[in-house]
Amino acid sequence: MKTTRSLRLAAVLAAMALCVSCLPAVASASAYTVGQKVTLGSYFQEAGWDDPIEWKVLDTQKGKALLIADLLLDSQPYDTASGKTTWKDCTLRYWLNTEFWDTAFTAAEQARILVTNVISEKSDITEDHLFLLSKDEVMRYFSNGKPTRMAYLTPYALSSGTWKSKSGTGWWWLRTTAGKRRAMWVNVSGGIQTDGTEMDHPGCIRPAMWVSTD
Repeated sequence: MKTTRSLRLAAVLAAMALCVSCLPAVASASAYTVGQKVTLGSYFQEAGWDDPIEWKVLDTQKGKALLIADLLLDSQPYDTASGKTTWKDCTLRYWLNTEFWDTAFTAAEQARILVTNVISEKSDITEDHLFLLSKDEVMRYFSNGKPTRMAYLTPYALSSGTWKSKSGTGWWWLRTTAGKRRAMWVNVSGGIQTDGTEMDHPGCIRPAMWVSTD
C-alpha cells in the first residue's frame, strides 16, 4: 500500500504536469526555417477567438526570426484621419500595436515578440512589435514572383468590409506610402500596386513581426 507521503508526491507531480500542459506551445529553434509555418497567438477567423494564427517564416538571424501571417486576418483602413500621413502616424500602426496586440497574444506570447526598429519614408524610425512589410521587403522576401505573394482571407476579414477574388485571395496593405493620402498594396494576383490606393479604404491586414527563437 502506498504511504501518505508517496500519495502526496504523486498528487504534486500530477498538478505540475497539468500546469505545464496549460502553457503556450513554443516552437523549437529548428522549426524556424525559411518557408516553414509556425503557430503563435489566436484571433477570430472562423470558429471563434481561439483560432490559432499560422505564420510563415520569411527570414532567420541569430536568435530571431521574421514571421508574416499566412492568412489575411482582418480588414482596416490604413488611416482614418485627414492630411498627409506616413506609417509613423497612421491609425493602422496604432491598431496593430494596441488592439490587435492585446487580442491576439497572451502575456507569455507577447514576451517572445521583439521590438523592431521599422524604417519608413524619410528615414522615419518607429519601434513596433507588429508592422506591415514595405514594398522593398516584399520584393526581397517574395522574390519568386506574384503567386508567392497571394494570400487568402479569413471569413472574419471578409466580413470587415473588404472583398476577395473568385479564388478567395485578397489585397493587403504595405506600409510604404504613395502620396499624401495613398499607400501601396499587394493585389489579389500578387502584384504590387506602387501607385497606391486611398488610405481610408478597408484593406486586408497581414501583420509581420520578429520573434525570439532562443
